[in-house]
Amino acid sequence: ASEIKQLLSFLERKDVNQAVLYSYLRQGLIDFSSETFFANVFQVKPKTNLVIDLNSGAIQERQYWDYAAPEFPVSESEIVEQFRELFVDSVRIRLRSDVPVGILVSGGLDSSSIAVAARELAPEHLTCFASVSRDPVYSEEKFVDTLEQQAGIRVEKILFEPKPAWDSLEKVLWHQDEPF
Repeated sequence: ASEIKQLLSFLERKDVNQAVLYSYLRQGLIDFSSETFFANVFQVKPKTNLVIDLNSGAIQERQYWDYAAPEFPVSESEIVEQFRELFVDSVRIRLRSDVPVGILVSGGLDSSSIAVAARELAPEHLTCFASVSRDPVYSEEKFVDTLEQQAGIRVEKILFEPKPAWDSLEKVLWHQDEPF
């Protein structure tokens, strides 16, 4: 299943994984192993399928992909160009849509790079959003403004207010399944 809540009905007991909870509360760690916040519920390893034989009940992990270093020397410029091609193609694939596409930007490198690539690929299809705060300690608005000015990307800013967030907490937690 893609969400833990889909698996909970299969458990005899719903217990907290105390080791994961401790790591989260002590160090803020999440997703550092295959364990989840629920005892006896695990994440499937990256690049792996879980295959269950419904007749025998046998469970197998099958790795479907792995990275192999090239057998020949590759120059830094070739690596950069190949990364750029793969990155732009990845953005292009995610822009396939009959309706406008939205991108949530923070002004950071990841979201800004995606927004710039998307603007080049489909400027008429693109809307960018950013969550900003009145508290400058938490707001990334200055970085969003830089993205807007330097890249010419219009960003609709959404003011984050504590009260509506608190009112939505239960709904968010239900959708997330685990702390984040």
